[in-house]
Amino acid sequence: MSLLFYWTGIVALIFQAWLTFASHSAIRKLLGYEFFKATHFFAVVIFMLTFFWHCDYTLTSWHYFMGTAAVYVPCYVYPWLRTCFEYGVRTKAHVKVEDNGFVRVTIPANFTWEIGQHCFLRFTGFGLAQALSAHPFTICSLPATSADDQSFLVFYLKKYRGFTSKLYEYALQNPGAQVSVLVDGPYGGINTQRFVNNNQLVVVAGGSGAGWTLPFIEQYIATQTGHGDKDGKEGQRQGSLFSSLRVILASRDAESCSWYRQVVSETLLKYSDKMISGLQVQINRTSGGIAESSLPSNSSFVPGNKESGSEGATEGLISFDELHGRPDLPAILKGLASRMTSADSLGVYVCGPDTMQNDVRNAVASLNLDILGALRLTHRKFADCSYVNKLLFANIKLEPTRERLLNIQRGDLSRVAGYTRSITFIAYASWKLVSETWERLILFNTPDHNPNSTLSLAHGAYINDAKEAQRLLEDPDGELIETWTNVLKMVGSRLEKVRVAHHIDYKGLYLQDSDGPMDWKNLRLHVPNPRIKTHEDMTPRFLRNEDGVDNADYARHYACAIVAERLFNTVITCLSASGIAISSLSIDVNMLGNVECKEIPGWQQLDLSNLKELNLSTLYPHMPCHLFTETAMTSFLYKRTQHVQRKIGDLAHDLIDKCHSTLETFGFSRDSMPGYQAVWPTRTVTYDLPALQDLELGTLIDPRLLHDWLLRMKDLRSLWVYNDLADQPLVNWRYMLDAIRDHPNVSGPDPKGIQFDFPFEFYYEGVICKNSSIATPRKRPGSRYHALEAHLYGEIEFSDNQALIDGLEGNYPDVEWESEEVE
Repeated sequence: MSLLFYWTGIVALIFQAWLTFASHSAIRKLLGYEFFKATHFFAVVIFMLTFFWHCDYTLTSWHYFMGTAAVYVPCYVYPWLRTCFEYGVRTKAHVKVEDNGFVRVTIPANFTWEIGQHCFLRFTGFGLAQALSAHPFTICSLPATSADDQSFLVFYLKKYRGFTSKLYEYALQNPGAQVSVLVDGPYGGINTQRFVNNNQLVVVAGGSGAGWTLPFIEQYIATQTGHGDKDGKEGQRQGSLFSSLRVILASRDAESCSWYRQVVSETLLKYSDKMISGLQVQINRTSGGIAESSLPSNSSFVPGNKESGSEGATEGLISFDELHGRPDLPAILKGLASRMTSADSLGVYVCGPDTMQNDVRNAVASLNLDILGALRLTHRKFADCSYVNKLLFANIKLEPTRERLLNIQRGDLSRVAGYTRSITFIAYASWKLVSETWERLILFNTPDHNPNSTLSLAHGAYINDAKEAQRLLEDPDGELIETWTNVLKMVGSRLEKVRVAHHIDYKGLYLQDSDGPMDWKNLRLHVPNPRIKTHEDMTPRFLRNEDGVDNADYARHYACAIVAERLFNTVITCLSASGIAISSLSIDVNMLGNVECKEIPGWQQLDLSNLKELNLSTLYPHMPCHLFTETAMTSFLYKRTQHVQRKIGDLAHDLIDKCHSTLETFGFSRDSMPGYQAVWPTRTVTYDLPALQDLELGTLIDPRLLHDWLLRMKDLRSLWVYNDLADQPLVNWRYMLDAIRDHPNVSGPDPKGIQFDFPFEFYYEGVICKNSSIATPRKRPGSRYHALEAHLYGEIEFSDNQALIDGLEGNYPDVEWESEEVE
């Protein structure tokens, strides 16, 4: 092997490694894009030369070099030739710093382009290094509508490190200056055919994407005012005229909000001095800002002065809605989609951070899945693709509404029932939510509350729908129970999981951005946060009365609990009538203690003999402190709360009675939701739970009763307790600890160990077992956990274990908080 062959290979490998690892985004951001690109090209050249030399005609290596050159060289030369012969090399760009710190680059153009396209700009007036680098920027303007008018490419560049920072400083020091530039493009863009086929548009942008939205707005205004392009492309639009455009911009600073209002207003004045119907611009300020601009700029517009310049002239011509906080994009898109008819189509376009794109992408996908699900349910030709059916119908949702009921009755669920493995029953409307409470639950900005207001009409529509849900749920022989029972029978033994839930914000019940007063389903139930302060130049959106907010929050949960109990009874009746033995049941609702399981129709016939997993997150709505303490009924309310907490615990016992021999996992109040936790256990154990392995309790606990229950769970492997005792001294935790100590899986002849999580008092976590190969290594004497482990392993009697007693009562002795394991 020659030294030439050896060292050329080594050099090629070194530069190839640099090309690979230096391409990582972290290195590009750390060193800057300009440095990355220059070193990348240099490394490519050295690698190709040394690799070419290294191969030295080996086999057919020259064929690869020639093939690479044949493809790459024309691709590299073509943009240069196109720029030189089509656009010219003497193009000048005008640069100026806008009020919000963006650099505006304006270039005269003699060609046309589409919305969303971009160009590569090569600025030749900043030295050779910058001239060798081309930067892609999105075009933020449209070509002139008339052949006699000059078209201009407009770019809005946000200052970052590298070239944009240099251009910003140059434009700031030389306002309106001209810079030599080479233009290559346009490239990319949106799908024009899909764009013109939509009659409703939603455009979402964040931060520097603000300029990207301007061509959409200009195109909409031009179309509405009859100034659209007269060529063939505009002819595509004649069959599908846009009926609305909603633009949502999320920006961190006040300057960008003011600048955006100004630019949109100026765009409108180019075409008309009248209001443009269907155009709505929503600006969300995602962080605190100042009303007056503090950024240096070359513009004369003063942010915050709404009566100056063109913006004052167009103040009432465009619907600007400036809000505080991030926009709830999924809820907005869902509300818009719910108002569409079968003849409508909605196009959604987004430019922003990855999180924003993901939110929009997931929301649109969810809406399309609902549409596709309805098609596959009602049309046979859409019901033959198994993998799509599995995606759409593996988990279906049933709601006690007339609309959903008709969808099931008109469709043929039998076509797709074979793919269903889980059914979720959801309720959202309660007939006990009075108008006064409704008002407190709604974000609104209406100075008067007259009977004919949008708010009152929306509440009336809501009550009508809620009473229809009441009629469906309370009719024991009605069509709802019959339909749901038939659905369960069609799914049959394939059904694995049933979930009962109320979604407090589902269907949206607060008055915001609603087009019709009767369209309450496009509203959203929301309790405003009184701690959020609005800026002086923002529309007030938040209530200030904390007591009123607390009352409204309590009323919301209480109203949901009413319908949730009816829903639970109905689901149990349907399950019983269907004869299905499910393997998993989840109950995620608020309750008021009015459910008597043994009085539910069909309870005796309910088959839970195959149930392996039972999860309950049932709470009693949390009553505001001032209602609890500042009333003559304090004693009654306190006893009522205790009664309901035990009634919910009794419901859990009723369910366990029917599945104790097969139950493997039992979770009670796993979720940390606001409300009064149930008490469990409330009854003495009378049977074994031989299959139960995982027990997770977030309830209030009766430790004496729990002691006996734990010892009847012979195969228990995991115990997680993360709530307090039910009106008992903390020292009574000893009864639960005694049960763990005496459990067969801890001290029996063939112990398998118990994973014990005890976040309160001691914050202990570990496997308890007398078999040291299974157990978590012991803590050393004198550490905080040693006293607890000494009791769990039966080494010290409780009465003699003063350190444990003090710890349970919260009186910690002087021991180390960071325990160490025994070596």
